[in-house]
Amino acid sequence: MINVPLTINANIVDVKVPDFEMRAYVDISKYWSENLSVNAAYEALLMKGMKIDRRTLSSAKNGTLARSEYSTLIRLRNWVRELSGNENLSIDDILVIREDDDNDSE
Repeated sequence: MINVPLTINANIVDVKVPDFEMRAYVDISKYWSENLSVNAAYEALLMKGMKIDRRTLSSAKNGTLARSEYSTLIRLRNWVRELSGNENLSIDDILVIREDDDNDSE
């Protein structure tokens, strides 16, 4: 078992495993309807009492959400359950682990 330091600030999780140069992202792109705008999703979620910031939705849609509150992850998971019709979908199903590529910054 590996002890991985988590940066936790006011229920915000930022997971980076420095020894392994990888990062966890939330990616809901495969569940996102092609004709659904971020604004329309935001409004629909608000009507259901699930407030998720537009920037958070956009990042999750693009698979680049790397930092969020625990409650937001649960809200996203619940919404994706509705979208997919899969009540057994877990947070692990919307997380993607990617190795950081130092060449991306060049």
